[in-house]
Amino acid sequence: MFRSILLVSAAVLSLATSAAYAGNTSSIVQNGNGNGAETFQRGRNNDSQIVQFGNGNGAGVHQVGRNNNAGIGQNGDGNYAGVWQRRR
Repeated sequence: MFRSILLVSAAVLSLATSAAYAGNTSSIVQNGNGNGAETFQRGRNNDSQIVQFGNGNGAGVHQVGRNNNAGIGQNGDGNYAGVWQRRR
């Protein structure tokens, strides 16, 4: 439980600090088994945070541009995640 709270706190803190840059922001929180989450962002100062609780979840972040930030936190078994970032 303590670890889960830290993940959510880190995601919220990251979103709060990125708002000053006026780029694209996404935040996804999922609870349960077999969930999937994916974000696609293009431009500058992109920020994406995904937090998943449960088993067999998948997450992906795709970002194209400068000053990208991505974070994925997962708590459970059999989860997978990927982050793809490319400077334009």
